[in-house]
Amino acid sequence: EGAVAEARGRARAEAAWALEQAATDLRGSREGLARAAERFAAIGAMERGESPGAWAESADEVVRGLARRLALGTRGAGDFAPRAMPPPLRLSYTRVSNYLKCPRCFYLRECMGLPEPSTPSLGLGSLAHEVLAKFFDRVRHAEAEGVPPPGAEDLARMGRAAYLASLPEGAPASREDLDVLLAQLRGVLTGLHKPTDHIVEIERAVRVPWVIDGVEHTLEAKIDRLDLLPGGGHRIVDYKTSLRPASKHLKPKADDLQMGVYAIALAHLTGEAPKGVAEYWLLATGQRGTISLEEIDVEGVRAVIDGAARGMLAGRFEREEKCEGPCGLLG
Repeated sequence: EGAVAEARGRARAEAAWALEQAATDLRGSREGLARAAERFAAIGAMERGESPGAWAESADEVVRGLARRLALGTRGAGDFAPRAMPPPLRLSYTRVSNYLKCPRCFYLRECMGLPEPSTPSLGLGSLAHEVLAKFFDRVRHAEAEGVPPPGAEDLARMGRAAYLASLPEGAPASREDLDVLLAQLRGVLTGLHKPTDHIVEIERAVRVPWVIDGVEHTLEAKIDRLDLLPGGGHRIVDYKTSLRPASKHLKPKADDLQMGVYAIALAHLTGEAPKGVAEYWLLATGQRGTISLEEIDVEGVRAVIDGAARGMLAGRFEREEKCEGPCGLLG
């Protein structure tokens, strides 16, 4: 019921915006109203147990996701027969973490195509990562060319441009969302990044061969930023954009899975045991959570990854008892 209400609410909002648009863009208004009408029709058909039609399946991701969720809701847990995932696996921090949270939700999303929930905060987080990657790339190039690097005004300008470009055609900007994004970007320069930092990599993707029981898989990692420290060694930086930072990010522990994956990726990248620090940069508060790379329990992290991978390969996709995710649709 919540998913249906959400989809219907989005359709109403789209219809309302389309009507507002009629005064200045009649053609765009008609197209928007047509999309909203298709969504209403598909939702009604699915509620009545009818097929929403091929036009809805191809036209609207919200409707497609709703159709999948409603289809799952008509099946009992006894009808759910997941298959083992075939090797080789593409492992990552996100995939392993999602499997550990709830193997069944993981299966619904990874193997059955159920879309991930989308929220405004997730969208702003992605934008912040995108803008910071471009900004610090410009900083690196400026330093290499011996010219003044971009500053806070440039970062704010890039943030505004990226936010406006991300809006769906005709959608109004939210002053509140833009302020949140700009505050997070501003906090990086005022409390986290220093002009003396030596940035060597930005959004570095690393693929590590990962052998389990004689079969080679792949562990993938993307490091937001990698610095070279003055005394030798590296600093791994991961941006966190949540408005309420988690305690595990303020005080990372030796078994921190995400930083463990990054430490493994760095060792593969450099060919030696990693030295230095790993830091979570909490953009909403300007804080950082730091742990020495030497403190990370790499072998323990490897064991966790191997255990999750063996579960995927064996078809173990049990529901986590207290999970409130889409797995509840199966009863």
